[in-house]
Amino acid sequence: MDKYYSDFFDRRSSQKTRELINYLIVNAISLFPKSTYEDFHKLFYQGFWGPRHFFVSAETASNSIQQEIDSAFLTEDVSLQPVGLRTPMLRVSLSLVKEGIISVEQLVQLFYESVASVNTASVELKEYSVIFLDELSEIKKNNPVFNFIIPEKIDFSENNHPHHSEMYNNLYNPHYRIIVMDKILPLLPFELVEHCKICSLDYYNRLIKISPEGY
Repeated sequence: MDKYYSDFFDRRSSQKTRELINYLIVNAISLFPKSTYEDFHKLFYQGFWGPRHFFVSAETASNSIQQEIDSAFLTEDVSLQPVGLRTPMLRVSLSLVKEGIISVEQLVQLFYESVASVNTASVELKEYSVIFLDELSEIKKNNPVFNFIIPEKIDFSENNHPHHSEMYNNLYNPHYRIIVMDKILPLLPFELVEHCKICSLDYYNRLIKISPEGY
């Protein structure tokens, strides 16, 4: 895992897509080693379809985030996790709101901007899902510790929204929102971005310079 997530979006190709998918799966395993197939399915779903399934009013979104922050035990163990396949996107932990790094209002704004900026592009679904299953199967084959079963028939359509497994929820207590990478990075300290292997300082500085005032 010596590459930055942003590196995979410099030049796109089928080989680059395969490398990106492998990177996302391996990274997820390193962060959450007890993940089951359901959790990898959710990783793919969020990476391909983005946050569009979670579309609610701004008031509802804000209240939901605040309720999670007030009721959940949040840590900064995994502040940012790369998930996006066609568009660079991150799982942004609500711990960043709790710690005052970003505000609820900022997160809600960026969430809605992210919903609007992710295209459906369902024509690409077969290509991406085939590569994803190939990579997941190969990783599973080479790591006997992963004893989960990959179903023979899988529905990767947008309407089939998967959930985290009970084991994942119990062990890792996930509380996050999916945000387009370039929208959230200007609000974050580079030390955090670098720690999570998101992008280089050069990429980060370019984002800061082109970001509109008020970000």
